[in-house]
Amino acid sequence: MSTPLRATVAFQELIGSMRQHWANQLYPALHERYRNIDHGATPAMADQAIAQISQTPLYQWFAFIERHYQRMKYSDPRWGLAANFESRPEWVRERLAAAESSPYLELNPTLPIPAYYREIDIHQHPGNLIGADYDGLMYQASATSIHPNTRRFEAHERFGDRVLSRRRFQAVLNMGCGFGKCTFPIAARLPEAIVTGIDLSAPCLRLAAATRCPTPGCQTRASRSAMH
Repeated sequence: MSTPLRATVAFQELIGSMRQHWANQLYPALHERYRNIDHGATPAMADQAIAQISQTPLYQWFAFIERHYQRMKYSDPRWGLAANFESRPEWVRERLAAAESSPYLELNPTLPIPAYYREIDIHQHPGNLIGADYDGLMYQASATSIHPNTRRFEAHERFGDRVLSRRRFQAVLNMGCGFGKCTFPIAARLPEAIVTGIDLSAPCLRLAAATRCPTPGCQTRASRSAMH
């Protein structure tokens, strides 16, 4: 199995460090700066709040890192995630091979993709999540750096705990499941339920099917279908 080049790993770790600086230092400072505007008075409208903070150097630095670190993470031509996965096609095929015969996966190849989903690169993911076979894997790799101070998908685990603390379910539908960040924690906590995830992204659903559910016996499936 191929592994990323050392330079790619180092570059992505640098991006992760930038993310920590952005989240742990810039955001709290920006929040404090916002609270001190007009001696803590709350603006009546969102556009007033934007006008008050957007011209400050702190906000401009915050916004610059937010946008450009994300672009660099995905699209740097040498060490970005897209270049990394494009250079490892055999590894991608191996990682997704289990989805080809998975009983957990249902794909609709004729599903019309909405214009907004085809035309907008959500999170600056190149080609959104429908452009390449490795898009699910790339999204998964990116998602691990979103919350640098927590475990891998701790927020989604807490979400599952909170939802299921109120009641149990026999069936769960996750609309817009991606590669299963929320779906798997819920399925692991409800081994007696049928948990279904649907999404527009076939690459994400292939990754979800290849990953399956970490708890033996749980009934989880991924489906790409039109929603009316």
